[in-house]
Amino acid sequence: MVETISVTEEFPIFIPDLSFVVPVYNVQHYIQECMDSLMGIEGINFEVVIVNDGSTDRSIDNIRELLSLPNVRLINQENRGLSAARNVGILNARGNYIAFVDSDDKIVPETLCKLYKAGVERHNAPDIIVGDYNYWIGDKLVRGCHPSCDCMVVSGQDLLRRFYPKITSVVWRNIYRRNFLLNNELFFAEGIYFEDIEWMPRTFYCAKRVFYRNIAFYDYRCRLGSIMLSDFSKKKFEDCFNIAFMQLSFLQKRTDMSVALKTVFLRNILYCLYKGISSYPYAGKESDNENLKRLLPLARQNGNRKIRLLLLLFRHNPYVISGFLRTVRKLHQK
Repeated sequence: MVETISVTEEFPIFIPDLSFVVPVYNVQHYIQECMDSLMGIEGINFEVVIVNDGSTDRSIDNIRELLSLPNVRLINQENRGLSAARNVGILNARGNYIAFVDSDDKIVPETLCKLYKAGVERHNAPDIIVGDYNYWIGDKLVRGCHPSCDCMVVSGQDLLRRFYPKITSVVWRNIYRRNFLLNNELFFAEGIYFEDIEWMPRTFYCAKRVFYRNIAFYDYRCRLGSIMLSDFSKKKFEDCFNIAFMQLSFLQKRTDMSVALKTVFLRNILYCLYKGISSYPYAGKESDNENLKRLLPLARQNGNRKIRLLLLLFRHNPYVISGFLRTVRKLHQK
């Protein structure tokens, strides 16, 4: 059930240029800082669409006073996960553009405005505006991964070919034209972990014009207890196979895709499989996994030699392959 809480009926309907979609789930210690960063934005007509994904802590209570603002809306729903919350945000946003903000992260107001205006006003409203980010290591803020060029306007497919996965891997470093998302039915796959890995290549593939400028506008917080740092469960293992299946299905429907671009998708698929097998401690017990069984025929038709070989070896020697890949992963992490 999705419930929109209207606390601003005394104000006229607000039509923004930019909508920030903020999924919220049990982030009571971080949500105020996130919202304060958004409220510091000046020079852009914006709204904040907060999607409360069934929080059980004081997350919403901590920002209750902000809900009376005309450009802040709250949508309550039962806990359905990050993908579902983002999809609800897409459908309820009113802005010409959408930015996704994780509720434990922050925006840098000045650089966000600079990036947005550069893309929209100077480069003819591209489908995607791409910027850079910072991330926290303890108390130190470090610049994230970015290409060597300062600025470029290219197609999404060209960006995938040239810079995968350097600047095409995370949802929150980009600003998206809302009609571009809706017209291409670019919604997140619900009920899975690692939804960015599935969504990002598909989204850039559809983009006609992408503007990039090396402006860091987003501060990312990697915290204990987050999805990325929590234990690698069987569900995460299975979702790696689910994403591989979805991406191979995507390739199967696009027979005109260039070899270079198909290679990008196949690398992404191989990464998902490696991540799943090498990270899950009990992967060796999963040779009869149903997701693996349904993936094998599709991999024979649309996968490359590396994908087919990995799946076949894992199918017949799961303990050997999973142990080997876990060792390789540990060596890379040293």
